[in-house]
Amino acid sequence: ASSTELSASAVSFSENSLLPKPKPRLENGALLGAVDFIEEPYGNVITDITAALVEQAGIQPGKTLTVTVGEGASSHSYTMPFAHTFGDVQPGEVVALISSRGLLTFALNQGSFARELGAKPGQQVLVALSDVAADSLYQAGMQRFDVQEYEAAIGVLQQVVAQYPNTPSE
Repeated sequence: ASSTELSASAVSFSENSLLPKPKPRLENGALLGAVDFIEEPYGNVITDITAALVEQAGIQPGKTLTVTVGEGASSHSYTMPFAHTFGDVQPGEVVALISSRGLLTFALNQGSFARELGAKPGQQVLVALSDVAADSLYQAGMQRFDVQEYEAAIGVLQQVVAQYPNTPSE
């Protein structure tokens, strides 16, 4: 066997590890992004959507948001206020706010929004002011989002296959 052979068991990666991470953006009046991480032990859902992008979308404290996390049949939608702090809502109520990291965050005051939602890093996020037709934006925006990411992933996988062709043992 040649020393340049690559054993299938020598390389390990998750199903999505080669997919390029999309950049959050403002499209058709809605914010498109992803769950970046879950803030433990509190269960706050931290997105990759920055405070600057939220401001660009015209979202201000006191506004009501429609938030969709996930895609297709596994998605969950919530209506929640955008506020300065957790204290702006009653215990047990959901809230959107900008975290100390400068990122859009979804939380359950005195509870775990991630546990209630089943949120996981990498899930898609759509945020719109409640007076925007979120369902139609979701259908148009997220489908376009998925196709673009799929095409980019295929390109990455083709590059990997080209670098490591399957060579027979001698």
